[in-house]
Amino acid sequence: MNIAKGATLPNPPSRGSSTATKLRHTDTSGQMMSHGIFAQLCVLTLGGGLAFWAATVAFSLLPIAAEFRQAFSISYGEGVVVGPLLGGMAIAFVISWLLLRFFSKVPARDPLLMSLMLSCVALGAAIVMLRLAAIGVGRDPMRAFFIGATLNVPRFFALGTAIGCLHKKLRGSEVVRRRKGSKS
Repeated sequence: MNIAKGATLPNPPSRGSSTATKLRHTDTSGQMMSHGIFAQLCVLTLGGGLAFWAATVAFSLLPIAAEFRQAFSISYGEGVVVGPLLGGMAIAFVISWLLLRFFSKVPARDPLLMSLMLSCVALGAAIVMLRLAAIGVGRDPMRAFFIGATLNVPRFFALGTAIGCLHKKLRGSEVVRRRKGSKS
């Protein structure tokens, strides 16, 4: 085997290591990330989805939210408990995956800012879908649309903020682990 001077071979995996610890990805600086991407994706998705759901539950207590549910004939269980939890998890999954996958390729280096930008894009898509749904509303479709759009802004803001803060925390603990590992 011909090895250039100064080159090093990668360390073989230890006997007790699992395939999850063998799979690591490299960021743009060439440093190995020790935390699994799947674990980070799960944490960010759960955090963002629960923040979306909590904001929905908080705003469901307002009388204007009851008027919105009545205009679209949405039951409380479907419109506050089940739907936002599942929808929030789906939206949080997509935003978290995009944040983890393309973090180094976007000019904004702050994960909170980037997740809020991605949440704004998702909010725009939700507002377009809401506008299409409001066309079929009986008496006053524009009022129902504006109520729905207004109620969606804090939900998407909570989702983006939760994902950004969790990403900062995960990334900070990763940097600390990396620094401790290099001192040993």
